[in-house]
Amino acid sequence: MSAISVEEWIKALTDILALLEHKEYNKFLDFIREISKGDFPNRFPTRKSELPKNIIKYYGVNESIQKIKDAMDQIPRKDDEVQNLLHPFVAKLENTDEPRSSEPQQERESHLWDIHAVLRELTASLAEQKVKIANLEKENQEQAANLKEVARQKTEIDQLKLQSKEQVAKLESQKTESESQKTEINKLKQQLQVKQVAFSASLLDKGDGDTGPSNTEIILIFKHVVTNIGNAYNPHTGIFTAPVRGVYHFEWHLHGHGNVPTGAVLFRNGQHIFIAYEHLTSGAMSASNGASMRLEVGDQVSVRLWAGARIHDSHNHHNTFSGHLIFTI
Repeated sequence: MSAISVEEWIKALTDILALLEHKEYNKFLDFIREISKGDFPNRFPTRKSELPKNIIKYYGVNESIQKIKDAMDQIPRKDDEVQNLLHPFVAKLENTDEPRSSEPQQERESHLWDIHAVLRELTASLAEQKVKIANLEKENQEQAANLKEVARQKTEIDQLKLQSKEQVAKLESQKTESESQKTEINKLKQQLQVKQVAFSASLLDKGDGDTGPSNTEIILIFKHVVTNIGNAYNPHTGIFTAPVRGVYHFEWHLHGHGNVPTGAVLFRNGQHIFIAYEHLTSGAMSASNGASMRLEVGDQVSVRLWAGARIHDSHNHHNTFSGHLIFTI
C-alpha cells in the first residue's frame, strides 16, 4: 500500500471544511473540542484556512483521518460531495497492516510535518527579526548622530557661555575702573575747587546810609559780592564757612564820619580775634585790619559792628570784607 501523502490530505481536508455550512462548521469545532477535552481550540487558531494543518499537526496524519471521519458521521455529512473527498484516505487507512495508534510511518510523517512547520515559522521569525534589527541599527545610528550633534551644540553653548562670562567680567572690570577713575576725577575736582577759595564784598548793594550805632555787637552783612570763588561766603548772613582745613587770610575796611567812633571786630566761631577802630571828633574817618588764621572744616568767620560804633557806606563801597585760602593743611 502506498503511504498517505500529507499534502494531498491537507488539500482534501481543506476542501471538506470549505463544504461545511456555518452551523455544521460550529458542530465540527464542538466535536474537536470534545474529543480533545478542550485543549485543541486553545492551542491553535480555528479559521478554516489554518485549521487543516493544525489538526494534522496535533493528531498526526492517520489519526486525523479517523477523527475527521468520526466528525463527519457526527455532524452528519455523509453525502457524496464530502464522502468522495474523505473515502480514499479512509480506505488507505483501513487497509494498512499496522495498528493505527502506533504506526511508525504515521509518526514519521507527523514529525516531518512538525519539523517543516517549525522551520517555516523560524524562517519567518528570523526574517522578521532581521528587519527589526536593521531598523534598530538605523535608529541607533540616527540617535548616535543626534547625540553627537547635541554634544557639539552643548560644547558650542559652553564656549559661548564662557566667552560671555569673560566679556561680562571684562565689562565689570572696565566699569569698576571707570567708576574708580570717575571718583578720582571728582576728588581732584573737589580738591581743586576746595583749594580755590576767595571772596570779597562791600556792605551796601545799592544806595548809601549809616549802619549803627547799636548797644550790642551786630554781624555786618556785606551784600555787594564782587568775588565768591568756592561759595564759602554767604551774602545773606555775612558769615564765611571754611570748606577745608587750612590757613586763611581775612581783611576788613571801615568808613565813618562825625563824632561817633568807627569800629568792627573779626570773629571766629564767636571768638573775638582782632578789631579795626577809629574815633575822631569831626570829619571823615576810616579803620582797617587783617588776620591769618588756621581754620578747621566748618569754622565760621564774620565781622561784627562794635557796640556804640557807626559806619557809613555809599555807591563808592567804602566798607569791605575779603578773605582767601592761603594753603591747606
